[in-house]
Order: sequence, then structure tokens, then C-alpha cells
Amino acid sequence: MSERFFKTLLIISTLAPQTAFAQGDPNPSEIKIRRFDFTGTGCPANSVAYDISEDGEGITILFDAYAVEKTPGTSARERKSCDLRIAMTTPPGWSFALFSLMFRGYADLDKNAVGTQNVNYSFGGSSTRVKLGKINIDGAFKDDYERLDTLPLNTLQWSPCRNRTQVFDLETSIAITAKEGVSGYMTVDSLDGEISQQYELLWKRCDAPQPLNRKFFATCKTELKRRSDNALVREIMTKAYGKQSQIALAKTKAKTENKCRNIESRRHNIRCVPE
Repeated sequence: MSERFFKTLLIISTLAPQTAFAQGDPNPSEIKIRRFDFTGTGCPANSVAYDISEDGEGITILFDAYAVEKTPGTSARERKSCDLRIAMTTPPGWSFALFSLMFRGYADLDKNAVGTQNVNYSFGGSSTRVKLGKINIDGAFKDDYERLDTLPLNTLQWSPCRNRTQVFDLETSIAITAKEGVSGYMTVDSLDGEISQQYELLWKRCDAPQPLNRKFFATCKTELKRRSDNALVREIMTKAYGKQSQIALAKTKAKTENKCRNIESRRHNIRCVPE
């Protein structure tokens, strides 16, 4: 197995492969994390911290240890988990949802080994868990990876409007499944050396489902593939806003094409493929 130092990064963002209307922005000064708890085999005591972005649209979770390894002598499935509970003060009259998840990391998997990452969430201690994202990576594989998963807009779970302090629970896990004699190592890994998970928040007004000043946003999911073997290297997402859905779509298309040109000019072995 690789001797590389493994780090952790998960990104949940407010993007989806379709258009929807955005409803202004909440006051970021009123968005604060009041309590942050964590437990699990992937996040021992004193190994996790957090930060919230200035605009209130992103929460970054910093990990010191979150990785799973299967050796030939271990069981058929090795799993690590980290459950997070976040209590957050929100602006009055606003609700938020999570609906896109980016998995970024490194995997070293023998043939017939499968690495899996999974995230579920719920609000206010509810027993109803929403599957936010899941990926599988099949061995043989030894490389960095970046993958996206999204929820359809009609399945979004919004935080309750009745309380200014919202509590949401995130259940995250990484696992390796393999036959006897097969090895694997998997973690979530940041490209800049930070160990983190970044969750982006989508906001809406509770009392104005369709305000007069609404804006639309559109997104485009794009695959980066190696020209030599067509292998998937990473996935990226592009978004843009507009007063009409057609304008948002056109802006997103233009941004995606420009991003693809820039990537392909710097990495000639990569082909950029918008979905």
C-alpha cells in the first residue's frame, strides 16, 4: 500500500443539474454556529474543528484523521464513520437545504476492491434520514479522485422555519469491501493539504416562496477524462444566475466552456466533457 500521508476533504455545495430560482441572500452576520459535536471511529476526540464562510454559505469541517484500510488478513468490509451535529443560528424567516455533495480524495484499491463514501443528513433529531450523496470507486485504482452527487430539487429537505436555532445531523462514512486476500486504502483528501469537509448551504425565504426579485440559477456537471484511456479523472460543477432560466442556462454554458478551455490548455492530456 502507499506510504502517502492521507488527508480528508468533502465538499457539499448548493448546485444541481437543473435550474431553480434563488431568493436573495440572508444577512450573513446572523448565521453563526452555536454548537458543534462529533463522534465516530473516523473522528476521535480533539481531531475535528470547523469554520464558517463570511457569506454564510459554506461550513468547513477540518479533520486530523479520517481514513479506512483493508489488508489481506482483515474482514471483507472495513468501515469508518463520523457523525456530526451542528447547531446554527439562522436569520429570522429563512430556511436552508443541502443538495449537492463533492467527494474528493485518494484511493489505493487492488482489483476487486470497492471503496465507498456515503453521507446522510436530517434536521432537529428527526428519524427521517435523507441520502445526500454516495459514490463507489472500483479497483484496481490508485490515484486522487473527485466525484459529485446531487439530490433532485423535488426531494430537498428544508430546515424548519419555526426556530432561529437549527440543528442538523450529518452521518458520514467511508468503507472498503473486498474479497479475502485483496487490499485497499481510502480517504478523502484535499488538494491544498488541508483536511476538511466543506458544506455549502442553499437559502430560501420562509414567507415568500416566489418573491418579485427572484433570480434563477443553473448548473452544469462536467467530467475531466484522460485522453489516453478515457478514464475519469475528476468532476467539476459550474453555476450562474440570471433573471430568467434561459439566461441562467446560457451563462452557465458559457462559463463551462471557458473553464474547459482553460483546463485543456493547461493539461493537454485531459479532455473536458460537459454532461
